[in-house]
Amino acid sequence: MCCLSRFYSPFKLYKRKITLKGPRDAVLSLSFSPTGRFVLAAGYSGAVIWELNTSASVASPYITSDDGRPTVFTASTWVFVQGTNRHVAILGTMEGDVLCWEWRDDRRGFEPFMKLTRPHDRSQVLSIDVRHSMVKEDRLARITMSTANGLVSVWHLDPESREFAQVFCVDMGEGFLPKTVCFGNKKKRDVLVFSFTGAKIRQLHHNSGDVRSEHQISADVLGTTCVNEKNDRFVCWTGKNFQLFRLSDLEHIRTFDGGVPLSVNLPKRVVFLDGGNMIAVGSDHGHAVVYDTANAKPVQKLGYSREGLVQQLAVCCCVLPDFELVAIAGGAMQQDADVVIFRRRREKPPPSLNDPVGRRTNFMQWIPKLRFSVLLLYITIFSLCLYALVHLSITAIPTALSVWQLVIFFSIISSFCL
Repeated sequence: MCCLSRFYSPFKLYKRKITLKGPRDAVLSLSFSPTGRFVLAAGYSGAVIWELNTSASVASPYITSDDGRPTVFTASTWVFVQGTNRHVAILGTMEGDVLCWEWRDDRRGFEPFMKLTRPHDRSQVLSIDVRHSMVKEDRLARITMSTANGLVSVWHLDPESREFAQVFCVDMGEGFLPKTVCFGNKKKRDVLVFSFTGAKIRQLHHNSGDVRSEHQISADVLGTTCVNEKNDRFVCWTGKNFQLFRLSDLEHIRTFDGGVPLSVNLPKRVVFLDGGNMIAVGSDHGHAVVYDTANAKPVQKLGYSREGLVQQLAVCCCVLPDFELVAIAGGAMQQDADVVIFRRRREKPPPSLNDPVGRRTNFMQWIPKLRFSVLLLYITIFSLCLYALVHLSITAIPTALSVWQLVIFFSIISSFCL
């Protein structure tokens, strides 16, 4: 069905750009840097970062746990500091730590930037989100995170002083597992928390962490959730399928096929594409699937280089001038995992007439038509003169009448040409 839909889909397809190799085990988190320069794959074998311009992996810290094994990274995100052009990767670990790595141009690699360690809380980091992925050099980055023991916290990251400052930390209580946290309202800075168990959604006050609202949807579980605030939508894995809801009133909109039969019942990643017009979902059958959100029909399969689980996906959230990037990665345990990058050319919106640049662009579009109209005028005058010389005497044509006839004829022809 996905193959047939290519002939009817209004969307341009994603084309495979490159396959990146490096991870030696399942990938648990996949993310692009805000500028689209780097892509990060983190999981059971540590973290690998590639520079997309060269498709080569770059140096990054090798972190081990207490038993000497590679640190297991479970979540990741990025912050780009404008002005100083600093790329900062933020990673959460299985042991509850949060590490920050900074790109160094002079050393062509990432180095430890800072570390948030909570000695009394060694629970796995489930989710990390930043309010703004690009911040000015004199501003604080606002980060929210959730852990497996039910805690949700918000922190301020100061890139200059290299310090974390806690805003709040609240316990969601028994029976509420905060699988996904995000800043659902960028203006109010409130935090949305999606519970894996009970399918509950809470909105927390941005400074105190107090529960401002709580709702429950009809689903068995709420797996990884992706929010599109602009379109008032969120989509999540509900155990067997992917479901799309309206964010403002939690009304169910439509269901997307999660794949039948399921080899394993593990949470699968889902992301919005093309400004919310499409979604890409993971599978356990060696590919990811792109769906049209308007009708829940499959648009395209994103093929993986190996067989097995394809659970992790990421979409490049930065504004690239010409392309949108999508990455998928393998999630099979104890197997090498590849990261496959796809790209799709962006549709450029038509220029606005209210914009001076747009007005110039629209005027330039009229120039070829005006040239054609002038050429048509010359041809018309030449043809009429030639006809008069051959078939009529020159004195038989009143001069004034001929001029007015030419003007009227040219006006009519020009209206059709323009």
